[in-house]
Amino acid sequence: MKRLALASVFLLAAPALVLADTFERVEFIAPLSPSSEVPAVTDREVVGNGTIALHLRRNDAGNIVSALADFDVSFFTTQPETFLAMHIHKNVAGANGGIVLSSTPANFPPNPLLDASAGAGRIFKQRSLAITNVAELTAIGGIISDPGGHYLNLHTTSYRGGIFRGQLQRTVSSKVDTGFSSIDALVRRIAFLLGLRP
Repeated sequence: MKRLALASVFLLAAPALVLADTFERVEFIAPLSPSSEVPAVTDREVVGNGTIALHLRRNDAGNIVSALADFDVSFFTTQPETFLAMHIHKNVAGANGGIVLSSTPANFPPNPLLDASAGAGRIFKQRSLAITNVAELTAIGGIISDPGGHYLNLHTTSYRGGIFRGQLQRTVSSKVDTGFSSIDALVRRIAFLLGLRP
């Protein structure tokens, strides 16, 4: 009787569990070089590596209900640079494209991202994305499905069009399911845990 009572409690909670969300992390890297700019930047010695991480929460229908984007860039420069902005643009290597995702709500914020001295530096920005913004949702889907068709670009006072850039390359993806695919699957699991079925 006790097992049956527990089963009843679990079954009453089943709809909420079935509709639980899924959390996903998708990561990309981008080797950054001034020679990748179009046209190439030839009078600056600066190199870097960028990491973009998308933290997504999806509902049971697979739709994104919340999202965070991490922009993390480590670099080395032989002279001071004032970094104004960093974005993901849509296009292949060797061609320029429009901004699809920015590290800040404004594409070019009023204050610089970093006044960097000569030497090694790092820029990190985390941004909560507006799930009601169709353009940003489209951008997320496009980046995930075609990372090589997008590039990370950093802009400075000396090169507002971009001082170094690199195409995105997907590295790792992880997913955590917090629900079950169907009521039947949940019932079978509960029954097994309670010893009601072999």
